[in-house]
Amino acid sequence: MNRLCFGLTRTLPLMFLLLLAGCHRTEREGPGKSFTLGNGMEVMLEENHASPMVSSVICVKAGSIYENATNNGVSHLLEHLVFDGTGERTRVEIMDAVEDHGGYLNATTRDDHTAYILLIPAEYAELGLEIQADML
Repeated sequence: MNRLCFGLTRTLPLMFLLLLAGCHRTEREGPGKSFTLGNGMEVMLEENHASPMVSSVICVKAGSIYENATNNGVSHLLEHLVFDGTGERTRVEIMDAVEDHGGYLNATTRDDHTAYILLIPAEYAELGLEIQADML
């Protein structure tokens, strides 16, 4: 196992929790830019040059508080379906493309949101974001 993989394996749980903490913020603190796209999607950008990695966390307002007895569990089901492939890529192609470039993909569903997480070396940020956009 190379050092990058070992380092990521040891730090991913902590990074995952830190990334999710950003999903709950409604006010911006510290440096960064925030804007809203025409479709209503809120975008927050913050630079941190401490690591040569790029992270993208996309929070979708989908969770159990938006469900009822008829569609209970659909948010979590959709979370998993996003990883099953797209019109452009199979499930294997999605995971291999990210992992072969030292990246990490995951998601989690909570009561009020579903977060889709990408972590990838900065030099492959465009590829990673392209894949994440294709999935979503």
